[in-house]
Amino acid sequence: MVDMNCPMDGATAIAFAHACREAKPMFLEEPVWPPEDFATLAEVRSKGGLDVAAGENACTEHQFRQMITAVAVSHAQPSVIKVGGITEYLKVAALADQHGVRLAPHSPYFGPGFLATLQLMSLRDDGTFVEVFYMKRAACLWRSRIDVDGSGNVAVAGRAGTWLRA
Repeated sequence: MVDMNCPMDGATAIAFAHACREAKPMFLEEPVWPPEDFATLAEVRSKGGLDVAAGENACTEHQFRQMITAVAVSHAQPSVIKVGGITEYLKVAALADQHGVRLAPHSPYFGPGFLATLQLMSLRDDGTFVEVFYMKRAACLWRSRIDVDGSGNVAVAGRAGTWLRA
């Protein structure tokens, strides 16, 4: 995965996709500015020959509908905090499912946003990815109940066998 944070125009992002195709990244994340330019994002996806993830900057199911119907993404990245809460997140997940788009939620949070994201992901059985800001914290409210291992898996205690890939 290549997390780009919206630095390029379409032509530059397409050239970048071609240059890194041999490395076979799973996807390019948010390669173009502005992040709401779904037509250009779709062009990068189709002409660049790589999957594209986006959505950490999107708000509401409406923006995800625009993004997904433009065929701009292979992976939608709703952020439960930014998208409008749990209900709106579930609408985005249903929309993604209808269109064959995978979820890779954006969750750079350490509190309720992270916990809500993990709970929402535990409802799914699709090997979902979650984007997290990984760091070992000196203090953590859920120490030994939720942890990210050295391979990037998130174990959520209380549900045997549940592993999510971070």
